[in-house]
Amino acid sequence: MSYALGLFPPHDLIGSIERVWRRFQSLGPLCLEMKRMDGRGVMAQGSPVFNFVSNEHMIQVIREMEAEGVHVRNSHTYLIEASGFKTVEPEEQAFKQRMDPYNLLNPGKLSTASPRDPAGKAGLDLEVTGWKA
Repeated sequence: MSYALGLFPPHDLIGSIERVWRRFQSLGPLCLEMKRMDGRGVMAQGSPVFNFVSNEHMIQVIREMEAEGVHVRNSHTYLIEASGFKTVEPEEQAFKQRMDPYNLLNPGKLSTASPRDPAGKAGLDLEVTGWKA
């Protein structure tokens, strides 16, 4: 089973949930978590849960969720920058270098700390809109 973790927009919360549910109901259940983010109103985070078919299918699901106004992050990688969850600022990279000069803590978590693994061990390389909460 797999998923494409999305953040449903607060300005169209019910509408986007309904559209995603209608579009993907044949794949499997829609799993949602309701939460407050950045002190703003209620938001939903979630995804349809479905059988993984192929990378292309995963990309199609992501594109269709984004077409419904949902911001999707790549939860199939351990690289922070590739996940779309947040942008790693130069100050954060410099702090990591100062605090962990030998890259012992979470090695490879920042793509700038060590190059991407050419064997693809970093997970699926998916282009996503990311979360803009």
